[in-house]
Amino acid sequence: VDNGKTEEEKWLKLLEGYKKKFPELAAELEKVRKGDYGEEWKKALPTFSDAMATREASGKVLAAIAPHLPTLIGGSADLTPSNNTFVKGSEEFQPGKYHGRYLRFGVREHAMGSLLNGMALTDGIIPYGGTFLIFSEYMRPPLRLASIMNVRPILVYTHDSIGLGEDGPTHQGMFWMSLYDAYPGIKVYKPLDANEAIEMLFYAMAKGEPVAFSVMRPNTPVFKRTAGAYGDFTPAPAIEAINGAYVFKPFANNGKNKKVLAICGGQVMANTLEILPDLEQGLDIKIIAVTSPELFEEFRRNNPAKAQDILSDEERQYVITLHNGWSGFLDRFILPADYEKRTIEIDRFLKSGPPAEVYKLADFDKEGIKKQILEAL
Repeated sequence: VDNGKTEEEKWLKLLEGYKKKFPELAAELEKVRKGDYGEEWKKALPTFSDAMATREASGKVLAAIAPHLPTLIGGSADLTPSNNTFVKGSEEFQPGKYHGRYLRFGVREHAMGSLLNGMALTDGIIPYGGTFLIFSEYMRPPLRLASIMNVRPILVYTHDSIGLGEDGPTHQGMFWMSLYDAYPGIKVYKPLDANEAIEMLFYAMAKGEPVAFSVMRPNTPVFKRTAGAYGDFTPAPAIEAINGAYVFKPFANNGKNKKVLAICGGQVMANTLEILPDLEQGLDIKIIAVTSPELFEEFRRNNPAKAQDILSDEERQYVITLHNGWSGFLDRFILPADYEKRTIEIDRFLKSGPPAEVYKLADFDKEGIKKQILEAL
């Protein structure tokens, strides 16, 4: 404790000297340490209209906002050209060049995750790191620690799902986002197109929690958000992606049997839109675009009325889920509406201690279980 106090006093003295020598930079530092990044970076966000891989879109977003966010620092685990994580014109962090903002982590996903966590512990730093989704296998320990510490690295995981060309099954990452969805505290974001990637990356930077950001290798259509683009309806704007789910197409109320398609995956959505006229010959179809089941779960708690507009309790009986990965990723959309009240679980990391004390802390001792069952009835 005494050593820590001494080191803190040294650091505070150094900071005071910095404020006197560089008052403008010191004032900027104080602002970002408080989470105030100004407004200019928000104005720099681009929009897209042509088909584009979401990994390319995320790279363009980084390039647009980096000049306005001096504490945005990151890199890639030896996959820079594929991850689109390098910001043109930025300098690399190298020996003797400690002002550089781009890090080449090498083939070291575990080390990259650990370094990102360390940077995230510094107030104001926005760290990001990229690799193929399948290679995130090698960084599970730092992911777990990010969840426990509730720090906010932005993990850019490219090459999700099956659209990987000749890389084949050794690189297909259809199941890993479902794994990270199960991690407490980590949100999985799966934008369907380039404009949703913009909105969700912007949201991730402002949110302040660990985010696994899924982006795809192949070009995906940028969905038109205008009336009549795909039929007699107007898809919701891309910003609705930050709610975790939104109505892409409402019911036509044509008197036919109702079905709700909950779709996660941009190419899955594009393929479904092509066969929509065939489906509507015998059905009344509503389409819900899903970008993050956890965000939608959170949205249901915070804005239940609007969440009901997206997917009502009655409509759950009509849902068919389509996901370019494990089906369980979308189970929240087919479960009964009161599933959260009927599931008793441990949804967070707990503390060290004797088993009996930890079970009590989790409300999983006998009294805790009794209380939870009675509350669920």
